[in-house]
Amino acid sequence: MGQLPDGDDPANPPSAANESRRGGGVFKTTEEWTLGEALRSPTLWLLVPTYIGFFMGFFVYVAHGISHLEGLGHPPAEAARSLALIFGSSLIGQVAVATLGDRIEPRFLSAVAVCLYGGGTLLAIHATDVTTMYVYAIMMGSGFGTAFTCLMTIQSNYYGPKVYPALLGITTPVGTILGALGPELAGRYFDRYGTYAGAFEVVAALCFISAVMYLLAVPPVRRAPAKSVSPAAETT
Repeated sequence: MGQLPDGDDPANPPSAANESRRGGGVFKTTEEWTLGEALRSPTLWLLVPTYIGFFMGFFVYVAHGISHLEGLGHPPAEAARSLALIFGSSLIGQVAVATLGDRIEPRFLSAVAVCLYGGGTLLAIHATDVTTMYVYAIMMGSGFGTAFTCLMTIQSNYYGPKVYPALLGITTPVGTILGALGPELAGRYFDRYGTYAGAFEVVAALCFISAVMYLLAVPPVRRAPAKSVSPAAETT
């Protein structure tokens, strides 16, 4: 009968193909979004700022982690081993996404992952013993590996494989630029206060905020183009 649910715009109805994927399981669009449509999607701009948490935090720790641990009394070799463990532990996150990514929504995995990274960052502030140093390294590494892999997966799931390369080419540089600011700001903080504690606390807070943003980043609905009506049809 051409009727729509109350509140829907008759001139711009939701795409039935896209909505049909909203049942159980992991959301994967069956449509091919255009780059312009994806860039106008509010969901995308909930995802991009999440780089500021775990991605920036990763750059901060790569730049300053060894100095921080040496300041806590760890010898350089031990500090370097902890940093190596972060990189190695990222494989845990990648395997987790490969195992669970088709069963659990990647945005939920990401929310847990950034909390894990943020918690590891807070733990790093007080890593005066070897055990704590290794525990936080595993938390940070697995959290980063999961969150980074999921961010790539979410964009493909939400907007389709056709637009994914172009979308990644735009969003990744934005995240990289934001992430690159972290080491500079953390270095300035240390020069002023003689500690990295405040900088790490900011990173952790941004990670926890990112977790909320992931939960809010529900699958987008692609709006079908409005159908043009010919003058003959209007006068019929």
